[in-house]
Amino acid sequence: MRGLFKRGQWIAGALIGAMAFAGCGGGGSDNNTVTRTTPVKLDISWAARSRAVNAPSSALSAVVTLKGANADGSDFTFPINRDAAPAAYVKTYVSTLPATVGAHPLTVNFFAAADGAGANVGVASTTVTINADGSGIGDVVTAGVVASAELTANQSLVVGQTKDLAFAARDSSNNLVAVSPGSATFTVTSGGDKLQITGGQAAGVGVGTATATATVDGKTSVPQTIGVSSAVNRLEAVSSTTGLLYGTVRARVRGITDASAPITVTVGSVTSATAHVAYTDTKAPTDSSVNGGAVDFRVPYGLSSGSQNVVVTVGGVNLPAYVVNVSNVNPFAVFTLTNSGAAAGTFVAELRQDASPNTVANFVGLATGTKTYTDPGTGQQSNAPLYDGTYFHRAIAGFVRQGGDPLSKYVGKGVVGTGQIGFTIPFEVNSLTNNDGALAMARSTPLDSAASQFFVDDGPQHFLDTTKDSSGKPTGGYVVFGQVVENLPVAKAIKITYDANNTPVPGVIPTTLANVIITGKLDTP
Repeated sequence: MRGLFKRGQWIAGALIGAMAFAGCGGGGSDNNTVTRTTPVKLDISWAARSRAVNAPSSALSAVVTLKGANADGSDFTFPINRDAAPAAYVKTYVSTLPATVGAHPLTVNFFAAADGAGANVGVASTTVTINADGSGIGDVVTAGVVASAELTANQSLVVGQTKDLAFAARDSSNNLVAVSPGSATFTVTSGGDKLQITGGQAAGVGVGTATATATVDGKTSVPQTIGVSSAVNRLEAVSSTTGLLYGTVRARVRGITDASAPITVTVGSVTSATAHVAYTDTKAPTDSSVNGGAVDFRVPYGLSSGSQNVVVTVGGVNLPAYVVNVSNVNPFAVFTLTNSGAAAGTFVAELRQDASPNTVANFVGLATGTKTYTDPGTGQQSNAPLYDGTYFHRAIAGFVRQGGDPLSKYVGKGVVGTGQIGFTIPFEVNSLTNNDGALAMARSTPLDSAASQFFVDDGPQHFLDTTKDSSGKPTGGYVVFGQVVENLPVAKAIKITYDANNTPVPGVIPTTLANVIITGKLDTP
C-alpha cells in the first residue's frame, strides 16, 4: 500500500511523491505473548531535482522512524540515501531489520547529507499500522510548505560564465522558506540564444537579455529579465615590443558578436581617442579563441594615478569594469617612421610632464591638433596634427636627429628648418639633461625661440644642457622634455642627412615622421 508525501519545509530535499509500508512475513505464532515482527517495505517517489546530489544543501537522505516498533519497545529506524541522479524516480526500499506488527507513530526526517547527516531539512509524520499481511497502511500526507516562488530581479552574468540564479520560496504567510539552488528548476522563456540552463545553473552564451522563471515544488515565479554582457578578461600590448601598456592596447573581451556595434573605451574618467573591434569570436586566432573577441584602443593620456576602471562600452551598454593601476601619469609619444613610404619602425618617448610641464603641453598640443598654429606652408591657422608627415631634416651621426618643421611637408616653400608657426614658447628650466636618447627642443639664438622643432640625442650631449648664471637664470642650453624608453635603435636609424662637418649628404631622402601618437600608460598586469 502507498502513502503520499508532499514536500515539507526543507532546504533542497526531494519532494516525496508517495510512500508505502507493508508487512511481509512473520516471526512468531498467534500466541499473545509472542511479538510479531516483519521487515519494513518502503516506496519513495523522489521528485526531480535541478542538479546532482553533490550540489550544496541538497536533501541526500531520509531517516524513517517508527516509534516503539522494535521488539524491545525502542524506536525502529531505517536510513535511506537518495541516488545521485537528479531526475525523478521511484524506488522500493526494504529494511534489513524487522519492526513489530501494529500501530506506530511514523516520522520521516530529511537531511542535507548522506546517511542522515547534516541539517534536518524536512519532516513528515503520521500514524501507520503495520499488519502481518501488509494491509492497513493509509495515505501519508504532509502539507506543502512552499506557496510561491520568486526569481530575483535584475540579475546578470557575462558570456562564458555559469552561476546560480538567486531565487526565493515563500510559504502561505509570505515567510521565506529556507531553500538552496538544488530546490529550484529554471526555465528560459525567451532569449535562449543568450542564456541557457546547464546542470541547474544559468550559463551566458551571447550578449543581450533573456527572461527566465524559477519553479519550486510546482510553484513557478513570474518571468524576470536576465542580462548577459561581455567582459574584459585581460589587456595585451599591441604597439609595444616590450609588453608595456601604452599606445594601442588590446582588451580581450568575451562574447562580442557584432563587429559593427559602436565601441568606446574609458580609463577612469578619460575616454580613449580610438577604439574598435579587432576581431570577433568567430575571427579570433586559434590561440585566443577561448578568450573571446578583442577591442583595440589607444590608452588615453591625462590619467589620474592609482587604481582605475577600464570600461568597454558596446552598443551603448557598459561591460563590467576591468581594474588597472596607473603609476606613471606622464604622457608618452609613439613615433612612427617611414623611409620612402616603407615602414621604418616606431620608438617611444616618455614626455616628462612632471619636470617640464609647459614644454610637454606645447608638444602634446601640436601633436594632437589641440593647439592652433600657423602653417608655414599655407600661412593659414591650422589644428591639423603638426608632426604627421614632417621629416627629419637634420640628422648627424653621433649627435642628433632633428625634425618637427611643418615646412618640410612642402616643396619650394622655403628652407626646411626655418619654418615658423606663429609663436614661440618660454625657455623652461628643469633638471633634465641631454642623455643618450633624450628628447629636447631645438631653437635659434634667443632662449625663448623654441616652437615645434625637436631633436633626439644620439649619445650623451651634455654640452647642450641648460646653463645658469649665479642667480639661477638660464644662460644657454636646450630644454630637455622627454626620454626615449623603447626602441632607441629605431630613432638612431633615422637616415643621416648631414656629415660630421654639418654638410648636407647628397642624394639622401630623409626619414619621414608618419605620425606621433600621444598616449597614457597602464601598469603591466
